[in-house]
Amino acid sequence: MDCKGIIFDMDGTLVDSMGMWYQLGTMILEGNGLAPKDEDLNRKVCWMTVPEMKEFFEKEYGLCCGSLEEFVRLYYREVDKRYASDIPEKPGIREVLERARAAGIRMCVATATRTSSAELVLGRLGLLPYFEFVLSCDDVGKSKKYPDVYLEAARRLGLDVSECVVFEDALQGVRTAKAAGFRVAAIYESVSPWEAEAIKACCDRYITAYRELLA
Repeated sequence: MDCKGIIFDMDGTLVDSMGMWYQLGTMILEGNGLAPKDEDLNRKVCWMTVPEMKEFFEKEYGLCCGSLEEFVRLYYREVDKRYASDIPEKPGIREVLERARAAGIRMCVATATRTSSAELVLGRLGLLPYFEFVLSCDDVGKSKKYPDVYLEAARRLGLDVSECVVFEDALQGVRTAKAAGFRVAAIYESVSPWEAEAIKACCDRYITAYRELLA
């Protein structure tokens, strides 16, 4: 896809971590002696910012989360353990990044994960140097239900929305970026196969693996 900049989602797009994230809500509840009462719990909370998730657990489950800082420590304790040890990169992504850099395409990351944790896993994998910056939904104060993180990423790149392609793996991100005027390339995510058909219907390019871009 012809473009001057690429805005990459991270989880499920750059790194193979969605299996972990889709269990996070359950992990938090069970760690506090509670059981999920909603079978869609993990799918719901996966798209929330940390403050939104804290409010959700307090309101819907009566979980005493303490201060936001205390909840953040609880939330990221297990996440950072995984990021620092066994979360792998998506197969083929390094070759895609190499080709994009060689073509002079500017790249950044727009993620729902906090910046320090994103930099932890990208740094461990040696992917961080490919990107000009990492931008988190927490940095803009809104989740990917809103376009703010993508728009701010384009602004920081110094590019118009029309000059950027957003790479995403999840339906919410695809829809939001597309509605904001970005061209969107989507990659299949095996953890959420039920989203595939809806993603195909609204993205500009759909791939099941990065090798399709390298052929």
